[in-house]
Amino acid sequence: GRYSAKLQQAHEPLKTYSIDVQTTAIDLYTEGAAVELAQLIREKWDAVNVLVNNAGLSIFTPFTEVSPAEFEAQLTLNVRVPYLL
Repeated sequence: GRYSAKLQQAHEPLKTYSIDVQTTAIDLYTEGAAVELAQLIREKWDAVNVLVNNAGLSIFTPFTEVSPAEFEAQLTLNVRVPYLL
């Protein structure tokens, strides 16, 4: 998955707080990944108190120069995926 080692490194210090922390490295831009992640969450917990979605995309290009594909990628990661989760 994306950045698995860094995610595990961030997860380690949280173990000292006696809280149930689950980390999952997944490329949420991949078709069906958000639904897959939502299913993994449902299988593990009845309810979720906090969900940290650190996925996002910024395009530092003038609006008139953004391609349809770039716009679609930004819309997917910044709007559709959080909605699905």
